[in-house]
Parts: sequence; structure tokens; C-alpha cells
Amino acid sequence: MNLTQDMHRIEHWADAHHPVWVDFVRMALGIFLFVKGVMFIQDTAALQSIMRNSQFQWVSFGMAHYVAFAHLVGGLLIAMGLITRIAILFQIPILLGAVFFINPQRASTPKIPNSGHLSSS
Repeated sequence: MNLTQDMHRIEHWADAHHPVWVDFVRMALGIFLFVKGVMFIQDTAALQSIMRNSQFQWVSFGMAHYVAFAHLVGGLLIAMGLITRIAILFQIPILLGAVFFINPQRASTPKIPNSGHLSSS
């Protein structure tokens, strides 16, 4: 078979078997990331607090720029469906950094709020 014919056949199969709701989830994620990037830039007090409380203060300035850029550009690319895999690859270090370095206590020990409804007294 011809490579071009195989690619057209695979593309036709993917178009026919692609659920539309996945596109809506992708667009929502992209818009959410873009909005978080805008909020990250606008909230300078929280940004300064994160940089002060970070374990790696010497790279926090560069990390803040990376997070803002990756959220803004990556969010737009993900929402539009352009180079989504590469855009998501740039989001993974932000996710890992937030889980393991910014809030390490929250990541290791989840707290369940007790509203008094389950007390034994």
C-alpha cells in the first residue's frame, strides 16, 4: 500500500470514531489554563508569596515567567487544538512542581475537614 493512502485511511477512521465531548473537555482545559495564566500575572502579592516561600528561591523568578508563559501560550494552543501534545508537555513540570515543591505538605497528607457531623460524642 501507499503511505499517503494509509494516512488518509487512518485519518478518516479517526474522524469517524472521535467523540465530540473530548474536544469540549480539551477546549475547557485550554481556556482554564489561559485564565489561570492571566490570574497568575495579575495577582502579584500571591506571586511574591510563592517566590518567598519556595524552597528554590534562586530560580523562582524564572519559574514564575515560565509558568505564566506556559499557561498563557499553552492554554491558547490547547484550546485551539494546535500542537496540543507539546503544549501539554510544557504543563507537566508546572503540575509536578506545584504538587511536590510548592505545597509538599498538602500533597502528602490530604486533610479531610470535620464539620462535626461524624463525631462520636
